[in-house]
Amino acid sequence: YFTMSSAERVRALVQSGFLSADDGTVLENALRLYTLVEHFIELQEMSHPGSEEKARRVEHTVARSMASLDSGWNDVPGSLARTKAGVRDIYGRLLNRA
Repeated sequence: YFTMSSAERVRALVQSGFLSADDGTVLENALRLYTLVEHFIELQEMSHPGSEEKARRVEHTVARSMASLDSGWNDVPGSLARTKAGVRDIYGRLLNRA
């Protein structure tokens, strides 16, 4: 368990019945989204946009890249908000179950 990736842990929790398949999908999608966002933030930090124009270009690139992966990610802030709400819902249900 300790050598597994986060996605592998989620799949193991689904296989064990601790999480439903739907919850597993939500969490795996969240991991994928957060990893992409983290990667783009690191790229932005490395490129140090020195102007608003460069910052907008980075934001545009992120939005296009994410949209190419899944059309539901056209609205990056909305996607992040929905993903965060889904993850919070799962953890809230799991904590109430304990």
